[in-house]
Amino acid sequence: MSLHRKIAHNTAAQFIGKATGSFLALFATTLLFHYLGPAEYGKFHIILTFVQLTGILADMGLYLIVLNDIGDEKQDPKTIVSQHFTLRLYLNVAYLIFMAVLSFFVPYEAVIKWGIFVMSLGNFFNWYSQIFQSLFQKNFTTYYGATAEIIGRTVLLGLTVFLIYIHASLIMLTLTVVAGNAVQFFCSWFFARKYVRFPCRLNRAYM
Repeated sequence: MSLHRKIAHNTAAQFIGKATGSFLALFATTLLFHYLGPAEYGKFHIILTFVQLTGILADMGLYLIVLNDIGDEKQDPKTIVSQHFTLRLYLNVAYLIFMAVLSFFVPYEAVIKWGIFVMSLGNFFNWYSQIFQSLFQKNFTTYYGATAEIIGRTVLLGLTVFLIYIHASLIMLTLTVVAGNAVQFFCSWFFARKYVRFPCRLNRAYM
């Protein structure tokens, strides 16, 4: 297959994965709105906004760095993925500590404070999935990342439907985001094992 066709196929796979994932997430959000009502959904939206905003700031551009490093033919993808995987672990722990402190000081009621911390765990898995996405892009197999995203969003939707059925609390519903991202991460990790099998290690000279 020519390079142009590989790029076209990978672009199509990414588009289908994002479009399908977005539709499933939107459907889950619609169900949540009808279940919670305006007041409770407003709390959910505050939680989601805090987590997404801090997630963007805390990413620190590492996704682009990984993508750039993996694209360098002179470097070993196994080493790159392992290095960034370990570095991300340290940064994730620092991020969760920060979110625990932030949720304590935000001027909202307890359910929102707990919701912010619980949902922030979703970013933990999301950032790891991005590392594997870089690997899939290098190997022109973004359909693996698209598949993982669709599976993750399907789990999010299915768990949302289940929790609504059992009349779960707002805190329990924040776990749908964490569960969806966690499943996407583990699926991505499973697919990535085709290309790299690595231990977690950190070479400070490399970083």
